[in-house]
Amino acid sequence: EGEFALANADHPTSQWVEGEVVRGQYDLTLDPAAPPGEARLTLNLVDEATGQRLLGRDLALAELKIAGRRREFAVPEAIQHPLRANLGGRVALLGYDLDRVSVEPGGVLHLTLYWQALARMETSYTVFTHLLDGEGRIWGQKDSLPLQGAYPTTGWLEREVVVDEYDIAVRPEAPPGEYVLEIGMYNAATGERLPVLDEEGRVLDNRILLAEIKVGE
Repeated sequence: EGEFALANADHPTSQWVEGEVVRGQYDLTLDPAAPPGEARLTLNLVDEATGQRLLGRDLALAELKIAGRRREFAVPEAIQHPLRANLGGRVALLGYDLDRVSVEPGGVLHLTLYWQALARMETSYTVFTHLLDGEGRIWGQKDSLPLQGAYPTTGWLEREVVVDEYDIAVRPEAPPGEYVLEIGMYNAATGERLPVLDEEGRVLDNRILLAEIKVGE
């Protein structure tokens, strides 16, 4: 359920003229705890000043089917590199798997991240993965919503564990040398990263440094 301006804040209904056609687009977030099964999408109009609904009954728009999702809450035992990092009190990084620590220019690193939701989230966060040289320049990058866009953080339940995989392509012109892999999450609408917190809630950084990677000729 959600309430939205009928079109947008710059063009309220008080400015509409007779016969005008206005297009409104809305993003509805399904409650992650919603049970699977049949559902109905309905619409009504609300007077913002009084809260009164203008239609006597909701207008049915479409019949929908909510698909079930298998959720995991147990922390996997076979995490290659276990750790514990708190991102903004919303998500914990439990550790990662990495298929190699040496790669050729133009090669691919396969990274698996193990996340756990610390709370329900109303913001969809994007994961960033960067391969950085000693000067902080990016030579490999893969940014995505979790599970290749299929499972945004708004759908996670508290304590749920999500196994999230990334293929990070190293640029062919990457010079030989020592690199480092950094990861984290950010709000794509603002660019703001989730801070990494210590046990007392103090901000340590806005990224997590993982393995050192050697790029060879």
